[in-house]
Amino acid sequence: MRNWQTRLAETWQKTSARLPRLHRNGFSLPRELLLGQLHKHLDGDDFTVHDLVLGNDAGLLTLDVLRPAKARLAIRFHFLPVDWARRELALAYTLKGEAHSPSLARRALTGLVLATLEAGWGDRLIRKRAEPLAWLSCERQQLTLHLDRLPRVARWLERPVFGQALAERLAITDIRTVPDAIRVTLTRTPVA
Repeated sequence: MRNWQTRLAETWQKTSARLPRLHRNGFSLPRELLLGQLHKHLDGDDFTVHDLVLGNDAGLLTLDVLRPAKARLAIRFHFLPVDWARRELALAYTLKGEAHSPSLARRALTGLVLATLEAGWGDRLIRKRAEPLAWLSCERQQLTLHLDRLPRVARWLERPVFGQALAERLAITDIRTVPDAIRVTLTRTPVA
């Protein structure tokens, strides 16, 4: 009986670690949930997600680049102030690469590739990946998420609540990283 209860408690603990958490004035998205979504949407033949570290006001996403040469790419990011009037969330990022090869010649060649990546090619790569996504734009080391262009979110924002769209009653005032989560702060907007 005790073994069954222990397994159930462990299963619940693992499951609850991947669920959003509600707070008095908003919610947070735990690292485990975000990391699972990143693996699902980004892992491929060219690179895989290695890790996501979230701390106070900054995050670090590391990718293992598989081709053209093995390397680790670190993307350090932080959220910028929310532009709720335009329904936009933005984050600034910087790229840093590190060669991963036992061969000195390969490390040198990969170092050259990473130097060009850090010098601007990385921004073009991210911009190219974001281009087909109407709800995401990339410009000068800044990613902007356009909530009104994201179909599921746009429907939710326009859903009427007591005769007024939800986005007019509730606003995102802040988004930031905290240890092991992304914290979203909400506020009520005055009813006209």
